[in-house]
Amino acid sequence: MNLRMLLHELAVIAVEIGEDSSAFEDKYREIESALQEATRWIPVGERLPKEPDEHHCTRCFVFYENPDGRKYSAEGSYIGDGRFDVTGRWKVTHWMPLPVPPEGGTK
Repeated sequence: MNLRMLLHELAVIAVEIGEDSSAFEDKYREIESALQEATRWIPVGERLPKEPDEHHCTRCFVFYENPDGRKYSAEGSYIGDGRFDVTGRWKVTHWMPLPVPPEGGTK
């Protein structure tokens, strides 16, 4: 079941118990917008990842193409000054933040 369906069910429940469903619909639109922003590929011309500090690059997913026009995506790093860690003549066109890692560690 997707988020839209879950939030719709929540709004139906709110109406059944006498609450105003418009508050739920407003919250749904806010959540949907945040999810879309968090999961979209960001064009490098729109903005770049945060500048890395002196000891660490900024990890992210990158979408790039080679000179032949083949397109790829992979985990990569933003090294600063508009540059990513893609070697050769690969051109990064979009990037996306990495998801938040799970809490705790592996056993």
